[in-house]
Amino acid sequence: FFCSFTRSGAMKKWRVVGLVVVLVFLLSQLLLSLVVPLGNEVMRMEDERTAILQDMAAAADRGEVVVVDDGAIVSANASLNATSARTKTNTPCQPGREMCEDGEIILHSEHNCTQQCHAYNGTLHTHVLWNAPLHSWTGTASEAVDFLVPLAKSLPNLGLVGGYVEEYVAELPLSDQQMVSRLRNNSRIVSSRVTADEKTSLSVFITQYDPNTYAADLKRHHVSKYDYRIGRAMFETTGLPEGWAENCGLMHEIWVPSAWGRDCFVRAGINPQKLVVIPEAVDLSVFNPTNAKKNFLEGSSKAFSFLSVFKWEERKGWDVLLEAFLREFRATDNVLLFVRSGERNATLTSEVQNLVRKFNITSPPKVQWVPKVKSGDYPSLYASANAFVLPTHGEGWGRPIMEAMAMGLPVIVPNWSGQTGFVHDDNSFLLPVRKLEPAFRHEQQIIGWGNQDKHKWATVSVDDLRKVMRYVYSQKHVAAETGKRGQDYVRKHLSREAVARVVMQRLFEITTQLRKTYVDHNA
Repeated sequence: FFCSFTRSGAMKKWRVVGLVVVLVFLLSQLLLSLVVPLGNEVMRMEDERTAILQDMAAAADRGEVVVVDDGAIVSANASLNATSARTKTNTPCQPGREMCEDGEIILHSEHNCTQQCHAYNGTLHTHVLWNAPLHSWTGTASEAVDFLVPLAKSLPNLGLVGGYVEEYVAELPLSDQQMVSRLRNNSRIVSSRVTADEKTSLSVFITQYDPNTYAADLKRHHVSKYDYRIGRAMFETTGLPEGWAENCGLMHEIWVPSAWGRDCFVRAGINPQKLVVIPEAVDLSVFNPTNAKKNFLEGSSKAFSFLSVFKWEERKGWDVLLEAFLREFRATDNVLLFVRSGERNATLTSEVQNLVRKFNITSPPKVQWVPKVKSGDYPSLYASANAFVLPTHGEGWGRPIMEAMAMGLPVIVPNWSGQTGFVHDDNSFLLPVRKLEPAFRHEQQIIGWGNQDKHKWATVSVDDLRKVMRYVYSQKHVAAETGKRGQDYVRKHLSREAVARVVMQRLFEITTQLRKTYVDHNA
């Protein structure tokens, strides 16, 4: 109609206007066909978002974790160890620093928040400087390595400082040597970032040196710059050496290896709130019977063999050990006592001869001194014995006892001091403690002159030790079963990985505590 109307010549002046009207009408219909579905989609998405927010609120009420990824809600059900990507958004935010639960500090500009915190996934970005003595063949050095190697996997900002002797480190497994080297290199990075004007994470200083070194180490390593300070300490008597209690006050908390050790520190006046029990660990890939030589000790395959490993000093109770063994057994019993204790061959021989004369022992059993053993050969040393015995007066922990248990040996030890953190009636042969007596009678410089009345340690009787050694010797199957239970306990609770989980849990708690303090301070 329109076309015929315009062709007839009538109303020619309205031809352009009419065409425009038609085009506008068609365009409006096209836009309407697009806008209506889009509006419906927006409404659907808004309804969906509302439903998700309701799910989030319900999940929060149930205590569940809500994981957010790139601004979208992907799950309202996540565990502590679930990994979540960083949230990214271009919305304006308050400029400043945000403290993350994994110890990292995020810096925000005034225009947008391009990065936000990771959810904790088992890795802490807290800067940790670990001060340990890797300069001698001591239990402290071994403890440090067994702490650090597994922790390095979960602490990317872990560094190592302290004494270092290349000969000691060279005896470690190659993978441990490489890890120690990397951590020593990391220490410079950790120190520089902690002391920088603009910190990028929380920081913790941990030292394994005894408390009388705390003041000097705090100054040497600029520890005042660290957010938290931890001391690792232990002792072997009912008291603490002179000055320890006061120096423990320089630390935020003290890690002790056992509940027994914690009680000793409390009696010395340390606030119980500052004491945390962190056990020692053992490398089960090394202390594994399947990888050890069975006949490392000459003659061990032909006789029942007791083994004792200790530093030759009064505290280890070597006099009780030798007397009990020499008086209980004879050469006809086909039994041996192997003693690994430094370069003490002549001393050991002399003490054995003195006891033989003193008790008029005829046909004494054989006591054999073991020369120096490389670190990598200790598993074979244990594997060559049938039982481990140490009538020690007191231990901070008792590392050789733990190593012997890891190798499946039944252990004979006093029911007192640090080893009670892992020896129990069902996994060991425990010697009753008849009395406590003054400690370090011949080495008072260790505890400080005039402090002997504060320091007691355990004494076991020779007769009790004789009975237990005879029982283990005569009831070999029972002893072996007990050794197996001890091995199972160590494997479950004292592996590197198990103890690392305990340490990481504590460091996460510390990070959470510091984060809360930071948030409250900046609120």
